[in-house]
Amino acid sequence: MDLQCSKANRIPSSLAASVLLMLVTMLGVYGPSVYRLYFADGQGLGGNTSSILLLVALFLFLYGLPRQLARPAAAQPWLGWCLVAVALLMYVVGNLLLLPMLTVGALIPFLAAIVCLQLGLSACRALLLPLLLLLFVIPLPYVITDVIVQPMKQLISIAAENVLYWMGYPVARSGVLLTLGGYQLLVADACSGINSLFSLEAIALLYLNAVKRESGWRNLIIAVLIFPISMLANTTRVVILALMTYHLGNDIAQGFMHEASGLLLFALALFVIISLDSLLDRMLKPTKVGEASMTAAPVRESGGRSVRGWPTALVFTGVLLCTATAAHLFIANRSLMADEHQMDLNSLVPEQFGHWRLLPQGNSLAVLPETQASLDSLYDQQLVRTYQNDQGQQLMLTIAYGQDQSNDQSQVHRPEICYVGQGFSLQSAVPVTLQVAGQAVAAKRLVAQQGQRHEPLTYWMLVGDKTVQAGWKRKLVQLDYAAQGVIPDGLLFRVSSIDQDNSRAFALQQAFVDDLVRAVPAEQRALLIGKADEH
Repeated sequence: MDLQCSKANRIPSSLAASVLLMLVTMLGVYGPSVYRLYFADGQGLGGNTSSILLLVALFLFLYGLPRQLARPAAAQPWLGWCLVAVALLMYVVGNLLLLPMLTVGALIPFLAAIVCLQLGLSACRALLLPLLLLLFVIPLPYVITDVIVQPMKQLISIAAENVLYWMGYPVARSGVLLTLGGYQLLVADACSGINSLFSLEAIALLYLNAVKRESGWRNLIIAVLIFPISMLANTTRVVILALMTYHLGNDIAQGFMHEASGLLLFALALFVIISLDSLLDRMLKPTKVGEASMTAAPVRESGGRSVRGWPTALVFTGVLLCTATAAHLFIANRSLMADEHQMDLNSLVPEQFGHWRLLPQGNSLAVLPETQASLDSLYDQQLVRTYQNDQGQQLMLTIAYGQDQSNDQSQVHRPEICYVGQGFSLQSAVPVTLQVAGQAVAAKRLVAQQGQRHEPLTYWMLVGDKTVQAGWKRKLVQLDYAAQGVIPDGLLFRVSSIDQDNSRAFALQQAFVDDLVRAVPAEQRALLIGKADEH
């Protein structure tokens, strides 16, 4: 009987070799990009936590694979090839847009497809944990994270202000900027809790799998409570750093203790999760029926093993290698639109036009040093000026230009993000269509507030020769250029003023941009407002 069991659990060499071929193909395709994103730079796109989770997920997948290879299973080729089609679509679009969310995300359906093609759906269920962990590794674009980060920063700022006020400290808040004594503390994206939120969710998933909790309700409760636990931990961190800054100075608070406090609060949050699970374990004891189900023998699929083996592996390998090669060659042969435009903002934008002249002192809008450093690394050119008209009215002009708008990391950023990052709160944001030099321009009007500073502003963005709205509309324009084999450049045109009267400010800004663009030679105006829609 032992001999029969040994034979039944033996892994067929042809099956193992075919699965190995598919995995090696995946390694060849994904190896360079995964290394560049997660391991070449510790502060890169993925970050240290993501790189650790990636290694854990891949280890668990490879560790559990031999056990599934030895089990009787029936392949599901229709499901496997459907997953391959989805993964290829994600991979191709991700490469066209240079969007890691899609290219890395395609790794999940690719791995699931290998399992379904060769081992069946039951094996895919058994390997569900590492596939779920890979979800927490996917680098999200800022157009998605901004929707999550900004509200979290606001909540943490409000909570920290109330805690410090309750403790008797002289604190005031404007947006995400805390003023404590003589210090101004900006709640940055790193303090929003999004990184610790994803990490805690992933670690909780590992923990619940390790302790084999059978109660679905308890697992759901743990998953839901991770969000308030993460928010509480990050609020505590902000309060601690604020108190250290107030009593010990900014150098100490922003040095070693800044990183140490993050690690300490993360460990504390993890301890709270484990303690909460232990408490729920006492409250929700499994019934005897549940205990019996825990010891019951696993149900295996009947019908014996039915695999595609080498033919499936060879087709999968060929399709993946051909797609990856074609995508690489297509990207390598794209042309750069910046070579055609030859942008020079200083010579393009006149210093004097109509009733407006340049003030020598420059822009009166104070930009935080860390924000300016980020802008310098993001854009190839920046023009920051303050203009004044004959009536003494002043307007601040900012134009930022980037040569590469093909991906999420190099594209121009919306003022909604930059202003909130400097501590402003946004009172309104309204899309508008402006008539600039006789051409319709899709723009947006914001009203930003910081303390007594009331700043209405108008802006638009260009991708290549097209004005675009932020979000997925911009992605569609980028995809259109990518399909043409073109790397578009991009521009952010922003004008603002300090004025309590929004209507008056927007009317003045409208007149200003119209006068400015009309002062630019007609053949160069498209560099600022794009080409007119031909439809």
